[in-house]
Amino acid sequence: MSQMPETITLQIPRFMKIIKKRFYILLLLCIPLYAPAKTYGIIVGISKYTNRSISLKNADKDAISIHNYILEQRPSSTLELILNRNATKDIVSSTMQKMAGAANQDDTLVFFFSGHGMPCSSLVMSDGIFFTIEEIQNIFIKSTAKIKILISDSCFSGQLRKGGDTKSTIENTKQKRQEAHNKKVILFLSSRSNEISYDNWTKQGNNGLFTHHLLEGIQGEADTNKDGNITAYEIYTYVSSSMKHSSRNLNITQTPVMWGSFDKEMILIRKKQTLK
Repeated sequence: MSQMPETITLQIPRFMKIIKKRFYILLLLCIPLYAPAKTYGIIVGISKYTNRSISLKNADKDAISIHNYILEQRPSSTLELILNRNATKDIVSSTMQKMAGAANQDDTLVFFFSGHGMPCSSLVMSDGIFFTIEEIQNIFIKSTAKIKILISDSCFSGQLRKGGDTKSTIENTKQKRQEAHNKKVILFLSSRSNEISYDNWTKQGNNGLFTHHLLEGIQGEADTNKDGNITAYEIYTYVSSSMKHSSRNLNITQTPVMWGSFDKEMILIRKKQTLK
């Protein structure tokens, strides 16, 4: 009875090795690459304008506070913090376009602004040039981001949901608003269209009135059912109620506005995450 060899060496033909190699390459190509949703943010705060006579106290601090909160909750966020005289119209607009182009269909695009606003549906950049709601809407509409959020702590900011009032632009503005409405755009605005927003409202405060209560809310105070999540309705309800109380005590009138196309129960903030 003959003994079997301890090892058997098989010679694999060269063409079989090539097929095997190509199979592995094909297998790798078939594996989906998943990129988790991210937050892209343009955070702008202007206390120091080129025209010093219109400078503010807390607008830049508002932006810094929001920027730091988002990074703390979601370190993977891609943010651009633009402050004071660096926040010219060209820089803010081009940065926003870059961020909007980078965000994909699972991401959230955020534009936070604290500074001067105008009744003509515009935000005033550091060089005095207006950034109109039509220009902002155009950038939002072109972005494939799942959710787009505009937060503005500025005077007359409620006017931003209406757009310009001139006859030459009204129809175009209605069309832009409808397109934005269909693409989950949320506007959270610090005041009604005929109200000013208070920047220097307390000696101890480091933030404007609206941003102060917004920060309280997103840091947990707005989580009324204590489930660890904060919905669009919860954050609006908290900020609106808190500002009503503060306004009464200060003998002023400032009423926040939320507008857009979204489910009021949509979760904006989760535990250790922000702006979904």
